[in-house]
Amino acid sequence: MMLYSFGSIGTFKLRIRGVFLTYLAIIPARGGSKGIPQKNLVNLKGNPLLYYAIKVAEGIQSIKEVTVSSDDDKILSVATQYGAFPLKRPIELSLDSTLTSEVIHHTIVQRARELDFQHIILLQPTSPLRTKNDVEEAIKIYEADTSCDALISVYKPSEHPFKGFVLTPQNKLEGYFSLKAPFSRRQDLPEIYMPNGAIYIFSVEKFMKEKIIPQTNIIPYIMPAEKSIDIDTFSDLEIAEVMMRKYDETRN
Repeated sequence: MMLYSFGSIGTFKLRIRGVFLTYLAIIPARGGSKGIPQKNLVNLKGNPLLYYAIKVAEGIQSIKEVTVSSDDDKILSVATQYGAFPLKRPIELSLDSTLTSEVIHHTIVQRARELDFQHIILLQPTSPLRTKNDVEEAIKIYEADTSCDALISVYKPSEHPFKGFVLTPQNKLEGYFSLKAPFSRRQDLPEIYMPNGAIYIFSVEKFMKEKIIPQTNIIPYIMPAEKSIDIDTFSDLEIAEVMMRKYDETRN
């Protein structure tokens, strides 16, 4: 297996290791947010939202480090409090227009100076219903398929996207996928899976070639729709808390 690390001249070099795969968990958590101010630190069931992303990676042997990338000192302080490595990102990587891939690249370059890791696990803090078991199962699925380039967590939506319309310049509704699709029975349409933002796994080698998460040869980790909520509004927070209490009651 190949590992990336930095040589003295700051370029990547390959290092041969055994068959045991190693991961860097990256949590992107910038300070600015529009829907909920300081969203990544907002209280959810007694803990900041960021806490739940850090917690799910704790104790997984193959994860060498959990790195929180942020421009916000308070977020970095909370990350440190919960055992993650705080990585201060530059202002130019903290804009509304900043791509997640740019943050991933910056994190890989910075942490490869000190750590050996072959693969990345991206854990967005806005998916608090993702569990440690989800992460562990996703890793198993990813490692079992040596031909894949990436794993993405997905769910089956209750509303089929093919049934959607677009509005034409003439102010008429027209099927987005096809003219017939909105009027088709759901069972006659192909099964569709939507990304939920909870888990992305991919190799450093594949990422560094294109500087993006691999967009082909992807395998799924399928999660229930009720665990796939992505926190963007206060209503999402309320729903997430209800669901977390429900799961707690089930476990007890």
